[in-house]
Amino acid sequence: MAPTVLQQKEAGEEDVVVVVVGAGIAGLAVALGLHRKGVKCRVLESSPELRASGFAIATWRNALQALDALGVGDKIRKCHLHLQELQVFSSSTGEMSHTTSLNVQGKRGPNEMLCVRRDWLLRALEEELPNGTIRYSSKIVEIEEDGDAKILHLADGAILRAKVLIGCDGVNSVVAKWLGLPKPSYSGRLATRGLACYPGGHGFDPKFKMFFGHGFRLGCWQ
Repeated sequence: MAPTVLQQKEAGEEDVVVVVVGAGIAGLAVALGLHRKGVKCRVLESSPELRASGFAIATWRNALQALDALGVGDKIRKCHLHLQELQVFSSSTGEMSHTTSLNVQGKRGPNEMLCVRRDWLLRALEEELPNGTIRYSSKIVEIEEDGDAKILHLADGAILRAKVLIGCDGVNSVVAKWLGLPKPSYSGRLATRGLACYPGGHGFDPKFKMFFGHGFRLGCWQ
């Protein structure tokens, strides 16, 4: 039987088995996991380059085990300091209410914790992907279905035909909107993050300190 008009491949259309939308931490981790299993994919990122901005992420044992499975755990460990202790304080009295040792006997300790810079994590994931995996300046303007295939129309006129479409494109996800998922709602919480650099080093102990009280939570680590 001759293919229908919809089933015929358009000129300039690119066939891809798996397309991941968004080159953030989730998108690059998904792409690298697929690559480790021998599955080729294409990552679409709307920005012209990797958005390696942001600050730092408290990374505990489960997350580090996931990074180990992706093959980048040791790369992250080499450039970040292991935190040795968690301390919890009352922001009302200033008194310490709880401590937990984070000392690690080798990697994968029960309480292993690092403060990981987001830009370094993104770079570590990106460096492990084959050249050409990420397609930058690739904003999706329309998604169509053709049988089991997903037809992705990009702002630059390119068209991709994917068998599998994975949305990792953040809070205003194009993929989530296409799927008809509810719009995100405001949780009523506000978070402020920052990163201080000490070119000459500092004398702080490698401890994670948290302060609770009056509806606020503050965490700081060195």
